[in-house]
Amino acid sequence: MRVLIIEDADAVGFMFSQLLRKHGWETAVTGSVDLATTLLKTGCFDLVIKDLFLPILEKLPGITKLREACDAPILVLTGNGDTKEDCIHAGADGYGVKPIGEVDLLGMVQETLNAADRRRGKATSYEGADPRRL
Repeated sequence: MRVLIIEDADAVGFMFSQLLRKHGWETAVTGSVDLATTLLKTGCFDLVIKDLFLPILEKLPGITKLREACDAPILVLTGNGDTKEDCIHAGADGYGVKPIGEVDLLGMVQETLNAADRRRGKATSYEGADPRRL
Protein backbone atom coordinates (compact mmCIF):
# COMPACT_ATOMS: atom_id res chain seq x y z
CA MET A 1 0.00 0.00 0.00
CA ARG A 2 1.31 3.47 -0.91
CA VAL A 3 0.44 6.34 1.43
CA LEU A 4 0.87 10.07 0.79
CA ILE A 5 1.27 12.02 4.03
CA ILE A 6 0.63 15.78 3.92
CA GLU A 7 1.97 17.26 7.14
CA ASP A 8 3.79 20.56 7.69
CA ALA A 9 5.39 19.50 10.98
CA ASP A 10 8.43 17.52 9.84
CA ALA A 11 8.67 15.48 13.04
CA VAL A 12 5.01 14.40 12.83
CA GLY A 13 5.27 13.52 9.12
CA PHE A 14 8.42 11.50 9.84
CA MET A 15 6.73 9.69 12.75
CA PHE A 16 3.68 8.75 10.66
CA SER A 17 5.94 7.64 7.81
CA GLN A 18 8.08 5.45 10.05
CA LEU A 19 5.05 3.92 11.73
CA LEU A 20 3.44 2.98 8.41
CA ARG A 21 6.74 1.74 6.93
CA LYS A 22 7.12 -0.51 9.97
CA HIS A 23 3.96 -2.24 8.78
CA GLY A 24 5.29 -2.63 5.24
CA TRP A 25 3.69 0.38 3.56
CA GLU A 26 5.46 2.75 1.20
CA THR A 27 5.17 6.43 2.09
CA ALA A 28 5.83 9.86 0.64
CA VAL A 29 5.70 12.98 2.82
CA THR A 30 5.08 16.59 1.80
CA GLY A 31 3.97 19.74 3.61
CA SER A 32 2.15 21.20 0.61
CA VAL A 33 -1.29 20.46 -0.82
CA ASP A 34 -0.12 21.83 -4.18
CA LEU A 35 2.80 19.38 -4.32
CA ALA A 36 0.52 16.62 -3.06
CA THR A 37 -1.95 17.16 -5.91
CA THR A 38 0.93 16.95 -8.40
CA LEU A 39 2.11 13.71 -6.80
CA LEU A 40 -1.43 12.33 -6.84
CA LYS A 41 -1.76 13.06 -10.56
CA THR A 42 1.56 11.42 -11.39
CA GLY A 43 1.67 8.60 -8.87
CA CYS A 44 -0.57 5.88 -7.59
CA PHE A 45 -1.44 6.25 -3.91
CA ASP A 46 -3.82 4.02 -1.98
CA LEU A 47 -4.38 6.49 0.85
CA VAL A 48 -3.82 10.17 1.67
CA ILE A 49 -3.28 11.32 5.25
CA LYS A 50 -3.68 15.09 5.55
CA ASP A 51 -3.08 17.47 8.43
CA LEU A 52 -6.13 19.73 8.49
CA PHE A 53 -4.26 22.93 9.33
CA LEU A 54 -1.52 23.66 6.80
CA PRO A 55 -0.04 27.11 6.11
CA ILE A 56 -1.44 27.19 2.55
CA LEU A 57 -4.76 25.63 1.47
CA GLU A 58 -5.60 24.61 4.99
CA LYS A 59 -8.84 23.16 6.19
CA LEU A 60 -11.67 22.46 3.78
CA PRO A 61 -10.29 23.98 0.54
CA GLY A 62 -7.28 21.69 0.85
CA ILE A 63 -9.49 18.62 1.23
CA THR A 64 -11.64 19.68 -1.73
CA LYS A 65 -8.55 20.20 -3.91
CA LEU A 66 -7.24 16.74 -3.01
CA ARG A 67 -10.61 15.12 -3.73
CA GLU A 68 -10.71 16.81 -7.15
CA ALA A 69 -7.22 15.44 -7.90
CA CYS A 70 -7.86 11.81 -6.93
CA ASP A 71 -10.28 9.19 -5.71
CA ALA A 72 -7.91 7.79 -3.08
CA PRO A 73 -9.24 7.59 0.47
CA ILE A 74 -8.44 10.73 2.47
CA LEU A 75 -7.86 10.62 6.24
CA VAL A 76 -7.77 14.06 7.86
CA LEU A 77 -5.96 14.46 11.17
CA THR A 78 -6.13 17.53 13.38
CA GLY A 79 -5.40 18.74 16.86
CA ASN A 80 -8.86 20.37 16.89
CA GLY A 81 -11.80 18.00 17.27
CA ASP A 82 -14.77 20.10 16.19
CA THR A 83 -14.79 19.91 12.39
CA LYS A 84 -15.45 16.25 11.49
CA GLU A 85 -18.72 16.75 9.59
CA ASP A 86 -17.27 19.65 7.58
CA CYS A 87 -14.24 17.56 6.60
CA ILE A 88 -16.38 14.62 5.50
CA HIS A 89 -18.62 16.97 3.51
CA ALA A 90 -15.53 18.48 1.82
CA GLY A 91 -14.44 15.05 0.61
CA ALA A 92 -12.57 13.29 3.41
CA ASP A 93 -13.34 9.63 4.09
CA GLY A 94 -11.92 9.58 7.60
CA TYR A 95 -11.16 11.94 10.46
CA GLY A 96 -9.03 11.72 13.58
CA VAL A 97 -7.76 13.91 16.39
CA LYS A 98 -4.06 14.21 17.22
CA PRO A 99 -2.10 13.28 19.20
CA ILE A 100 -2.63 9.74 18.02
CA GLY A 101 -0.91 6.48 18.86
CA GLU A 102 0.04 3.63 16.56
CA VAL A 103 -2.95 1.37 17.25
CA ASP A 104 -5.42 4.26 16.91
CA LEU A 105 -3.82 5.45 13.66
CA LEU A 106 -3.95 1.96 12.17
CA GLY A 107 -7.59 1.65 13.23
CA MET A 108 -8.41 5.01 11.63
CA VAL A 109 -6.69 3.92 8.42
CA GLN A 110 -8.87 0.80 8.35
CA GLU A 111 -12.03 2.86 9.01
CA THR A 112 -11.03 5.32 6.26
CA LEU A 113 -10.47 2.54 3.73
CA ASN A 114 -13.87 1.05 4.63
CA ALA A 115 -15.59 4.44 4.32
CA ALA A 116 -13.98 5.00 0.91
CA ASP A 117 -15.24 1.61 -0.27
CA ARG A 118 -18.75 2.53 0.87
CA ARG A 119 -18.49 5.93 -0.88
CA ARG A 120 -17.52 4.12 -4.08
CA GLY A 121 -20.35 1.60 -3.66
CA LYS A 122 -18.00 -1.33 -3.09
CA ALA A 123 -18.17 -4.01 -0.47
CA THR A 124 -15.81 -3.10 2.33
CA SER A 125 -12.85 -5.33 1.68
CA TYR A 126 -11.12 -4.30 4.91
CA GLU A 127 -13.93 -5.15 7.36
CA GLY A 128 -12.54 -7.16 10.24
CA ALA A 129 -9.00 -7.09 8.82
CA ASP A 130 -6.09 -6.64 11.16
CA PRO A 131 -5.00 -3.05 10.36
CA ARG A 132 -1.38 -4.02 10.93
CA ARG A 133 -1.69 -6.44 7.99
CA LEU A 134 -3.30 -4.09 5.44
